[in-house]
Amino acid sequence: EHFKGADGVLRAFERHLPPTGKLVVVEKVLTCRVPILKLKLGGIECDLSCNNLLPLFNTALLATYASLDSRLAPLVVEVKSWAKAQGIHGARDGYLSSYAFTLLVIFYAQSEGALPCLQSDLEPMWWVDHGRAFNVAMRSSQQEEMDAEIELSLQGLARFFSSHDVEWSRRVVSVRAGRLLSAAECPHLKFLSDREWDTALHIEDPMDESRNLSDVMGLKHFDHFREQLSRAAL
Repeated sequence: EHFKGADGVLRAFERHLPPTGKLVVVEKVLTCRVPILKLKLGGIECDLSCNNLLPLFNTALLATYASLDSRLAPLVVEVKSWAKAQGIHGARDGYLSSYAFTLLVIFYAQSEGALPCLQSDLEPMWWVDHGRAFNVAMRSSQQEEMDAEIELSLQGLARFFSSHDVEWSRRVVSVRAGRLLSAAECPHLKFLSDREWDTALHIEDPMDESRNLSDVMGLKHFDHFREQLSRAAL
């Protein structure tokens, strides 16, 4: 069978699934930058892509962070559940993706001193994918003692991000650097319009420095997102 492109492979995969099988396609997102099928097996959901290997490094990075603090994964689940309940979750609906929310949790924990930065001050390790080079260097463990007594919570995260509206609009959330970056420090990041740059939250993909994970949010959605953060902060 001849396949044309990643979307063709995914369409063929769907056609070959048993109609009464346990693995089902719950959503098809085949026209985006990276085509995916959203699958479900029992109560487990996952995304399937094709010839897109960079996420393997993203996954390894997130898994390493989760291994450093047992509170991280439950907090990520809590934050994403809260976001879904408030109607502010999902890139397809104009809000942040699950991946972006996970990065917000990690950055919050980094900023509070509960997590280190696993990518700073390392010799680059380059991965070439579709003609582009990505620095995928990361530590496999922390090199410094962190404060395990620091409280991490949904309310704390909401307070952290909702209390810096002006600063966030001119800064970039960077898990890669473990701190807020200025526009000048992110020369490859794809920014939004001037108006959106002045008001929106900007989140850098730690493995793809050109990718702005908040570019799915328009001003109306960002205002709603910020409003829900402010409520959760109370």
